[in-house]
Amino acid sequence: MQKEVHFSEISPGVEKIKSKFINIYQRTIVIIVVLAIWEAAPRLNLIDPVFIPPPSAIVSAMVNLILSNELIKLIAASMRRAVIGYAIAVALAIPLGFLVGWFKKFEKYMDPLFQTLRQVNTMTILPLFILLLGIGEASKIAMIAFASFWSTFMNTVSAVKGVDPLYVKCAKSIKLSNSKIFRKVVLPSAIPSIFTGLRYSASVALLLLITTEMLGGTSGLGYAITNWQMLFQTDKMWAGIVTMAVIGLIINNIFVWLEKRLTYWKYDFHQ
Repeated sequence: MQKEVHFSEISPGVEKIKSKFINIYQRTIVIIVVLAIWEAAPRLNLIDPVFIPPPSAIVSAMVNLILSNELIKLIAASMRRAVIGYAIAVALAIPLGFLVGWFKKFEKYMDPLFQTLRQVNTMTILPLFILLLGIGEASKIAMIAFASFWSTFMNTVSAVKGVDPLYVKCAKSIKLSNSKIFRKVVLPSAIPSIFTGLRYSASVALLLLITTEMLGGTSGLGYAITNWQMLFQTDKMWAGIVTMAVIGLIINNIFVWLEKRLTYWKYDFHQ
């Protein structure tokens, strides 16, 4: 005798799959429509394909650049600068952020300096970096580090200051040492906001990376994009632009994934 399968037994799984498909559809439909219009417009001569080639031509150029290993070398050169500059920024921003956020005397003396430096546009001090460090790698990395520093620093300061005083009082009431209060109370409370700062800093690092390479680079994606533009190789130029967009999207998603894994309690609470 066959066992009857009730709809109620399978509906949760079906609903979950249906929900996933709807989510994918909602997240991709606009992109698909835009790409379709973009593909059609140059082919119908609605826009000049010399300046805005169709996506198929851009993908073809990207594939050729990958097969020739040119794109890989350009990405490697750019990512090296971005990673070093970003690492320097984070290594300075998080400790200083904790110091400013936790120690009032340190904040009193240092905050005016930080607030002043924060208002300085990175591009306006490019001549200073070049004067001090030359036009080589050091000045580019320094600019990336300077620009990337602030998001992580400010978010860290805000996160530390935002720790609920009640948690700290409770920790002190059970005789926890300052180091344990920091590890068990302050740090876990601050991590979500710090991760947001880290994610924004990564975006800034990529923006400054391309800018510095365009202005004074001899290698990297920013330099290549400018060079292709001057040579009217617009399919390659767009391939470089799309590559940077994809890299930025991947990095952003990595940070979102890490944040969800390391601050799972925040997401569990909101569900």
